Amino acid sequence: MSKVLVIEPYRILQQALAIALYPEHDVQLIDIIPESLDPKDFDAAIMDAASLREKSGLNAQELQTVHGWKLPMIWIDDEASGEESARNKVVILKQPISRKALMAALAECLGETAKGKSTGPTARTEPDKFIELTDVVEEGP
Repeated sequence: MSKVLVIEPYRILQQALAIALYPEHDVQLIDIIPESLDPKDFDAAIMDAASLREKSGLNAQELQTVHGWKLPMIWIDDEASGEESARNKVVILKQPISRKALMAALAECLGETAKGKSTGPTARTEPDKFIELTDVVEEGP
């Protein structure tokens, strides 16, 4: 399970991203760019630059802070930014985004292949857990 930092100023979008990433990833939600962050605490970050720009304005100092993290990142924006695409381990998604696109972008950031994250075969290898009906019936008054 990877730990993902989500920087999203709108509460409803925070919840949507958390639900989209659940249960495969441990998500920490914040609404502003933190002044100090230890990149070792996270495996990747998701930043909604369009919403940050819309709500509070995204200034040069905040962008410089984000660039200093050297953390694999998904950059969500409504316009293509050549500045971000030049960075290593940055995947740009244009709004609106789908869960499938988000999960594929996160897998790319984390260096995972879509084939390697298939949950079908692993789910089938675990034995099925059955509840014996006698367990339920015999517990009467």
